[in-house]
Amino acid sequence: MKSTTLLLAILSFSFILSCKKKGAEGEPEGNGNGNAGNVKEFMVGALNNAQRKEPVVWKDGELTALPFESSQNTVAKSVTIAGNDVYILGHETSPNGFIRTSRIVTWKNDELVPVTDGSKKAAPIKMVVDNGNVYVLGTETDQSQGSSTTLYKYWKNGVVTPLNTRDGQATDMVVINNEVYISGNETNAAGRVIAKYWKNGVAVEITDGSKDAYGESISVEGSTITVLFNQKNSTQFGNDLKVWKNNVVSILNSGNFNTFGKKIILKNNVAHVLGRQNMPNASQQVVYWADAAKKEITNGNRSGYEIDMQIAGSDVYVLFEEDNASNTLIAKIAKNGVAKELSNGSDDASAAAFTIVNGIEYVVGNANKQAFQWKNGTEKVVNLNGSVNGIFVKNN
Repeated sequence: MKSTTLLLAILSFSFILSCKKKGAEGEPEGNGNGNAGNVKEFMVGALNNAQRKEPVVWKDGELTALPFESSQNTVAKSVTIAGNDVYILGHETSPNGFIRTSRIVTWKNDELVPVTDGSKKAAPIKMVVDNGNVYVLGTETDQSQGSSTTLYKYWKNGVVTPLNTRDGQATDMVVINNEVYISGNETNAAGRVIAKYWKNGVAVEITDGSKDAYGESISVEGSTITVLFNQKNSTQFGNDLKVWKNNVVSILNSGNFNTFGKKIILKNNVAHVLGRQNMPNASQQVVYWADAAKKEITNGNRSGYEIDMQIAGSDVYVLFEEDNASNTLIAKIAKNGVAKELSNGSDDASAAAFTIVNGIEYVVGNANKQAFQWKNGTEKVVNLNGSVNGIFVKNN
C-alpha cells in the first residue's frame, strides 16, 4: 500500500521560498545572467511523524508529499532537473531499525520508480541524469546467508552493472555523453587495497598494490580523466593525498598525519580538490588545492568538516562545518577562501547541500530536527519537524 498523504497538518510550519540549479561537472546548472526572481527552486527531504519518515519535495516553497511504501522510513536525498523533468533520489528503510532489507528509489515528476527490489540491504550514493538516462550509484548487501560483503553497483534506467567482487568501495560517479566513470577501490587477492576507476563497468587500476590506496573522487574533462585518491605512506600513521591524471600522479599532501580527499573538479585542466587533514592538536582542518597551490579554509584550531565544493565562473565555493569555541557545530560557506557563518550557534547545525545561481548562494541544512535554508546568508526555516537534504535551483 502506498501513501500519498499531503501532510496538511505540517504545511503550516513551512515557509515560502523561491528559486533553482546546475551546469558542467562541478558547476551549478542554470548559472546565467537572469535575476534572482526569475528562478524556480526545488528542495527535498523528509518529515517526521510518530511512526516513520515521509519523503517530501518543496517546489517554490510549496510542500508536496512524495508517494512511498507506508510501512517504511523513506527519505528524499537529492534532486536534479533535466529539461522539464524533476528527478529525485531516495532511500527506503524499515522504521524499526532492522534494515536487513532496504531499497534505493527514485521519483520522476513525483512518480515512484524503485531501483532495487528490497530483497537485499541497499543504499544510494549518487544520481546523475544524462541525455534522458538516469544513472544511480549505490550498494547492495545480501545478508540472507550470513554474508556481509557490500557490492557496489550502478543502474542505468534500472539495468544494473556490478563493480567490485571483493571488499571494496565506489565513491563518486560522473557521466559524460552516456560514458560512466566511477572512482573507488578494491582489495586484490593478496589483500592489498587498489585504487581504481571504472569506465562503463570495466576497472582500471591506478595503483600497483605496494601500499593500500583508496579512490575518493573522479572528474573528466574532454579526454582527461582525474582520480583523487589517498595512499598509505612510510610513516606510522600518515598517508599521501594524490591526483592521478591520465597515468601521471602528483602528490598534494604528505606527512605524519592523515589527509583525506572529498571532491575533485577538473576545469580548464586545473584540478580543484577539496579535502581535510588531521592536525597535531587532534583537530581536523578543511583545505583546498588548485593543482599544487594549497589554501586553508579553516585554521585548524578547531575541527572542520568538508561537505561540498562547486565552481561558478572563476569563483570557488566550499560548503563546510566547523566547531566554535563552545564546541557547537556551525554551518559555513567560503567563497575563494573567505568564509562566513550560516547557522547562529544555538544548536549543532549540519550543512547538507548548496548551489550557486546568478551569483546567489543557496544552502540547505538541519539543526535540532528542523530544516533550514540560507540564501546569501539569510536564514529561513523550511520546516519545524523534518530535514532537508538536497536543493536544485534553475533559471526559468
